[in-house]
Amino acid sequence: MNLHMSANNLILINRKTLDVTMRDTDTGKTIMRIGKAKTLEEAIDLAENCLENEIVEYGIRFTKK
Repeated sequence: MNLHMSANNLILINRKTLDVTMRDTDTGKTIMRIGKAKTLEEAIDLAENCLENEIVEYGIRFTKK
């Protein structure tokens, strides 16, 4: 029997504050604070590093401007 569970999460980069968080896809609630960057490029690096170390089902998303 396969008991595969969905991670049901994504990484969200806030383009205004440059906060990087892992969020529940359904509720939008924060699961984990990944970090705060000084530049958008640094925020992307934080998110990619998290992808390498955590199970993230829905990838990286960005807030609207």
